[in-house]
Amino acid sequence: MNPANGLNWRSRCARPCRLFAAPLLAAALFGLPSRSQAESVDSELLLLVDVSKDGLKKNDFDTLMSGYASAFTSSSVIDAIASGAAGRIAISLMFFGGSPSQSLGIPWMSISNEAEAQMFAGQLTSLARPSNGNYTFADAMGAGIPSFGTETGAAGNGFESPVQMVQVGAVSRPNGSTKADEAASQQALASGIDLISAVVLGKKADAIESYYRDSIVGGTVGLISGSVVSTDLSSRFTLTMEEQLSGHLGAAAAVPESSAVLLFASSLGVLLMLRRRTSH
Repeated sequence: MNPANGLNWRSRCARPCRLFAAPLLAAALFGLPSRSQAESVDSELLLLVDVSKDGLKKNDFDTLMSGYASAFTSSSVIDAIASGAAGRIAISLMFFGGSPSQSLGIPWMSISNEAEAQMFAGQLTSLARPSNGNYTFADAMGAGIPSFGTETGAAGNGFESPVQMVQVGAVSRPNGSTKADEAASQQALASGIDLISAVVLGKKADAIESYYRDSIVGGTVGLISGSVVSTDLSSRFTLTMEEQLSGHLGAAAAVPESSAVLLFASSLGVLLMLRRRTSH
């Protein structure tokens, strides 16, 4: 190629390439403008709570909500939330097994400090137990998956994160077939859910723990795998929730935002390419 033509090409390319690289680098460092309306969080956590006919009775329901409230306002959980790059999570609560079979208890909201955790706790303890219905886990997961928003291919929910998690709180084995439950969990994981865990409660907890372990839970976040624990509705429940939540949220906080990392790497590559070209 004629050196003069090569020089002209570099001159013509340098400014447009710089114009292209600068927005990429800014987007990697500060976030894409087109996504600026969504709040960045370290993880999104959906609590799915069983209110089926064989599920929680009113007194047990109130105890469960109080246990959740105590766990989320504990120092261990708040410290786990604060350990992330964003220092905040998004959380929502959905009932299943009621009438209708899925109903929203608490819309998506963020928790980044003790005051916001106390707000969430206040909403938990003011919830009324929905009326009884049939517990269909597959339908519950079908309703829960799109609630995560763009990460699972649905409309935005106001938050964006690298990690999506579901925690099931149940006191009975789901109605319906094992095959349908397994398929629902696999579909959730294939759709973008990273981790499904479960807490089984009450007198039947030991009997149904193996079912949830074999058919419901799955996925991984960092070194944490989907798991199921059983506990009664006593002070031990609050401690169990603290342990599981702090472990899961801490693992989620350690997972980098892959899209931002890739975007930064792409931007850096463009800048290095320009530097090599302009140095010749």
